[in-house]
Amino acid sequence: MSLPLLLMSSLLLTGCGEEEVEKQTFTNLPPFSPLINLQPSSADTTTDLRVVLVDPLPTDPDGDPVTFTYVWFNGDEQVSSTEATTDIESTISAADTTKGETWSVYVFATDGELDSAPAIQEVVIQNASPEILSFSSSPEEPTTVDDLVIDEEDISTADADGDEITFVFSWTKDGEIQEDYTEATLPASATSKGEEWVGTVTANDGTENGDPESANFFILNTPPTVDSVELTPENPDEATGIQATVTASDLDEDEVTTTYAWYVDNVLVDAATESTLSGQYYSKGDVVRLDVTVNDGDVDSEVVSSVELTIVNSLPTVGSVLLTDPIYADSIVECSAVDAVDLDDDDLTYSYSWTDVNGTVLGSEMSLDLAAQSIEKGEDVFCELTPMDDEGSGESATGSATLVNADPEILTIVFNPTNPDANDLLVAEVTYNDPDGTEASGEVTLTYAWSVNGVEVVGEGSNNLAADHFNAGDVVSVNVGISDVDGGTGTPASQEVTIGISDDDGDGIAFEDDCNDNDEDSNSLETDADCDGILDADDLDADGDGACDNGNGDIAADGDCDGILDADDMDADDDGSCDNGNGDIADDGDCDGVLTDEDCDDSNPAAADDTDDADCDGILDADDMDADGDGACDNGNGDIADDGDCDGVLTDADCDDADVTLLAEIYDIDCDGLCDYDAEVASDDTTDDDNMETPLDMDCDGILNADDLDADGDDECDNGNGDITADGDCDAILDANDLDADGDGSCDNGSGDIAADGDCDGILNTEDLDADGDGECDNGNGDIADDGDCDGVLTDEDCDDSNPAAADDTDDADCDGILDADDLDADGDGECDTTGTLIADDADCDGNPD
Repeated sequence: MSLPLLLMSSLLLTGCGEEEVEKQTFTNLPPFSPLINLQPSSADTTTDLRVVLVDPLPTDPDGDPVTFTYVWFNGDEQVSSTEATTDIESTISAADTTKGETWSVYVFATDGELDSAPAIQEVVIQNASPEILSFSSSPEEPTTVDDLVIDEEDISTADADGDEITFVFSWTKDGEIQEDYTEATLPASATSKGEEWVGTVTANDGTENGDPESANFFILNTPPTVDSVELTPENPDEATGIQATVTASDLDEDEVTTTYAWYVDNVLVDAATESTLSGQYYSKGDVVRLDVTVNDGDVDSEVVSSVELTIVNSLPTVGSVLLTDPIYADSIVECSAVDAVDLDDDDLTYSYSWTDVNGTVLGSEMSLDLAAQSIEKGEDVFCELTPMDDEGSGESATGSATLVNADPEILTIVFNPTNPDANDLLVAEVTYNDPDGTEASGEVTLTYAWSVNGVEVVGEGSNNLAADHFNAGDVVSVNVGISDVDGGTGTPASQEVTIGISDDDGDGIAFEDDCNDNDEDSNSLETDADCDGILDADDLDADGDGACDNGNGDIAADGDCDGILDADDMDADDDGSCDNGNGDIADDGDCDGVLTDEDCDDSNPAAADDTDDADCDGILDADDMDADGDGACDNGNGDIADDGDCDGVLTDADCDDADVTLLAEIYDIDCDGLCDYDAEVASDDTTDDDNMETPLDMDCDGILNADDLDADGDDECDNGNGDITADGDCDAILDANDLDADGDGSCDNGSGDIAADGDCDGILNTEDLDADGDGECDNGNGDIADDGDCDGVLTDEDCDDSNPAAADDTDDADCDGILDADDLDADGDGECDTTGTLIADDADCDGNPD
């Protein structure tokens, strides 16, 4: 019966209205409607639909037995209807349902005639969750090297709706979700020993997830591994030892310990448990192997064995190289090995290579002769020594040594002159040797200490000793020290000589008593105490002390010590007032040596003696035309008759002795007032020329022929007499006195012999400091050595022979530029000569420290 028919039937039983009911008489009433429960309330295609009558069950008012009818609809379509039954439930199989359908159930209670009103409930068929039936996972005992896998291909599922299934994976570590991992496989890199991982897979049908399924994994320990065992060196010997380099790994990052088992010829070396095997455990030819295991605290790794090594020859070694020390420029230096070792006990030999600082090879023998090399002091020599056994060469070692300074040595000391006398400069000529070859570069210093008769000569430190330090018969000794610039000091040496007696000039005066033993005319000290060339009897300062002693100690003979005896001295007492030598000023008022009675002007010392100038007119009588001063010419002798006109031409030779303007007859024979032989005077009576064979003034120039360089007046020199030889160059200087006698501009010394005065400077060569006139001093004899600065002081006596201003050392003993007479420390020993105090403490040498 369809739902409309069922409903219509129900309406007919109940009537269409009360009015009609009242018209009918009901004899049977329908039962009450049942109470139902449709299960499940949320159904899907996996669950049956089940309707169950709920107590109390319906009854029939008439007491009729009640049965039930169940009608199922899928949507509007009736799917099933049961006959009246007493069953209190009805079921629709899940297989008949489909997701999304709306199912309803109508349940009627019936008494066989009438049905109750239906009890109705409906349900919508929901999605059925997908279901995982089974799946597999691996591995069962994972370690950190294993990926954790849920095999997606092996998952068995069911979905009642037939929906397409997808999967969702998740992983937890020790109960905590790991959001970074959402795949079916968890990589090994994510795991560590001891962790507990859970892999979960959930099916999804596009609508909802099914129930998750899980697999549990516990990460187990991973055994460590030995990755490599390497032994070095590849060719070991007894000297090197063998070093093992082991690499091991533990994927759990556990700390591992390594066990070493060394075998020599397959015999375990119990004592060797480290990574190094010493050469003491094997010998040349043995075979060595190493077995290695590692342990991570839980388990051992597998044993890994190294390659086998055969022990080779051990090369010899040397600890160091020793060279002869010290070494000098003339040394033979040897090279030797120190601490040479050959572990195989082989016999050893050596090779050598000698080099200098530049790497230049000097030799290849065990020894090197430095005298044959060009090694200089302070430089190093190197010896590279290589040890060798019968199979090979060991490592070379190099030693070095520095060429040190060798002490210089004195070879000879010779005095020059060999047999000196008291007049000689004594020179010590020293020969020496410096093995370093420094002589040429001046690096050797000689010191000299002189003594006379055992007493040191203070202040003399050169190689020579002046004669003023010794006398004949003295024993002079010199002690010579030697050193070089690097501090090397040789052994001092001494030499002595006895000074002989000398008289070089042969004047009979011994050297020590002779003022100048090179000059036979020099005085003796006995007669000329200060050797100034003035005999003591005539010497105002005979003792040379700078104080006048009148030559004999008696100052009375020359009171003022001016060198004029009092008897002849106009100012004998040197008081500045003339005393005429005897204290009587009246006799010579002007102190000119002319007595007052004989002096033209006794107040003027320049006035003449009236004996020579009778008229005291300042013209000596011999030259005075009026000697007696009477105003009349008297020709200087009071006889005017001889030269009437006072023109200097005697009356007998004067053309007119009353006219001073007329010439002497020697110039004008005819006394016509015209000079004879004057060709330039046309009016001259040349016939007068016959009056003289040889005119005295041929050219009438007022110069007598004998004095006239051009006597004939022809403007060519004829030397006054026509003979040019007396003054060849007509320069008015006779050839004998003329430095350029021929007038050619070149010096010929007046005689053509230039040897006497080589540079024509008027100073004879023997006295000329620059005899050749080249501007360089040659001391007058070409030998510059004796007086280097040309100051006239010999080199040996000159404080500085390169400086002409430097003093003579006889006047300045210590050559400090202060003459000995003014020098507080004349000998230069640093002590005051008068007090003995140090100059540094008593600068003015007054005996009182500054």
